Amino acid sequence: MNQNSPKSIGFQSNRATLIALAATTIMVIAISIFCLSSGFFIIFQNLLYIPIIIACVYYTKRGLAFSVAIACIYFLLVVIFTHESAIHLQALIRVFIFVLIASIITYLSSARKRVEEALRQQHSHLEGLVRERTARLEEDITERKRVEAALRASDALLQAAINILPVGLWIIDAEGKVVTSSAAAQRIWAGVRYVGIDQLGEYKGWRTDSGKLIEAHEWAGARALEKGETTIEEEVEIECFDGTHKIILDSAVPLRKSDGSIGGAVTINRDITDRKQAEEEIRKLNAELEQRVIQRTAELEAANKELEAFAYSVSHDLRAPLRAIDGYATILMEDFPSQLGDEGKRLCSVLSDNARKMGELIDDLLTFSRLGRTGMQLSRIDMGTLANSIFYELTTPESRARIDFQVESAPQAFGDPTLIRQVWMNLLSNAVKFTSKRERAVIIVRGELREDEIVYSIQDNGAGFDMKYIDKLFGVFQRLHSTREFEGTGVGLAIVQRIIHRHGGRVWAEGKVGEGAVFYFALPAK
Repeated sequence: MNQNSPKSIGFQSNRATLIALAATTIMVIAISIFCLSSGFFIIFQNLLYIPIIIACVYYTKRGLAFSVAIACIYFLLVVIFTHESAIHLQALIRVFIFVLIASIITYLSSARKRVEEALRQQHSHLEGLVRERTARLEEDITERKRVEAALRASDALLQAAINILPVGLWIIDAEGKVVTSSAAAQRIWAGVRYVGIDQLGEYKGWRTDSGKLIEAHEWAGARALEKGETTIEEEVEIECFDGTHKIILDSAVPLRKSDGSIGGAVTINRDITDRKQAEEEIRKLNAELEQRVIQRTAELEAANKELEAFAYSVSHDLRAPLRAIDGYATILMEDFPSQLGDEGKRLCSVLSDNARKMGELIDDLLTFSRLGRTGMQLSRIDMGTLANSIFYELTTPESRARIDFQVESAPQAFGDPTLIRQVWMNLLSNAVKFTSKRERAVIIVRGELREDEIVYSIQDNGAGFDMKYIDKLFGVFQRLHSTREFEGTGVGLAIVQRIIHRHGGRVWAEGKVGEGAVFYFALPAK
């Protein structure tokens, strides 16, 4: 058995009590015999009270039994050592008194011990409560410290987040006092004043639309707190605390509690001074640019008029001698054939042909120069019908017999009918011209819708061209074939490109020498 266990401790305590009582009993018997045999009867009677009282006080129930035993021993010893009836009666009375006193003392001692035990239990209970409350208090203090630390960390994180905002932020509490501001707010105003709504007049500002000074209770934050108004980007000119002026967008929203009452407000200031200055500079530049455009437009119109007059004059002045050359050459061939001979006729024929070609070139140049000035009348165009009619216009029945002409698909387009007709005329005439040396020519017209544009193509199996010269294809007077191979002025594709660009479209081509070419042009779908 464990010596420190409660059972072991109780057993040892009981054994010690029994030993003490036995020793006391033996000692009392010895003293009683000595006193009675020596004639000290009175002393013996008085001495008996001491062990009885001690036993009853300290050992309660066992003490009571001990006292009864002592009393009985006392009576027996009296009977043994004396032979007087009066003494025997007196001894019996004393035994009764001993037992009564022992009972009273035992009762009082037991009551005392019960009170002490109750007090010990109450003390133990109170100590347990104190320990429990102390532990709870320590837990509460630890939790409070943890919450306080979390709140401090949250406040620090919130303040850090507020400080990195590119706009100025102000927080107003329920009493109307500015309690928090961001770093940007302090930069915008060149400082900060943590004041109440009544002192917001320290922040000076004017409405940019009216120039009116903003009073303390007219600021967006004050209106949000007092009236629950939400203000979005109200333009204000402010005077900073360092005396400089800026333009800001002032916004504010009320902060409402769970019951709907206003518990504060948030104000946001965005500095747009640089933007306003840039806008002002842009307005000035636009005004200057507009004035320059007007001036340049007037100069361009004057130059165009002069160019048109020059072109008309040149075409008129050139046409007269060209007509004269062509006319005289024809007269020579018709009226003096015998004097000219074969070589003279050939030279006159060459002279007449070149005069006509020069006339065609002048006509093409005039057409090209007028494209940028003529107005466009936009309407729906049936591209398939237009392509067919132009092909029949360009060809004779004999030439059509050797050409396989196909219009596979050609969606309607939106454009100027006259200009679009010129595009088809130039592209189809090129296709017919460059397939003229084919025994069996093939010309295919296609059209398809691609996203936001309609793409048309004219494919042929004619002479084709080298793709390394693609950059020159749509230039004025740029020819990839000599006039001995194919006639032309070198202006037709340039005209096509200018017309398509005026319609907001694009034009391109693909080809291979000896295998043919494909010319594309795209027009906006809407």
